Amino acid sequence: MDENGIFLAIFLTGQTGDVCLQNNIGSQTITDRKDNLTVDGTAATLNIYTLSHGELEPVMILNTLHGGVCYQFGFFFHSQAVRDAYESTAIKILDSFHFGTGPV
Repeated sequence: MDENGIFLAIFLTGQTGDVCLQNNIGSQTITDRKDNLTVDGTAATLNIYTLSHGELEPVMILNTLHGGVCYQFGFFFHSQAVRDAYESTAIKILDSFHFGTGPV
């Protein structure tokens, strides 16, 4: 991925409740904003912030529960400017996502 790229990771786990909804967010302060979205009929929050692990890492994380499965959508960027420029693209991806019915 170059400096203008977007890395998208989708994780499925058996976590439930707040453990799912706070996955990889935990005690992070959401410094930029939160957007309420609906992903295939399921309410969710897109958390937009910057991780600090010695190096700044702008991210968008959305966790939601659907059909007993915890879904995490993680969008990762090399800069806040790229993250902010592609926020609408990330939202379009989430808006067009459909949960499957197959085994996990």
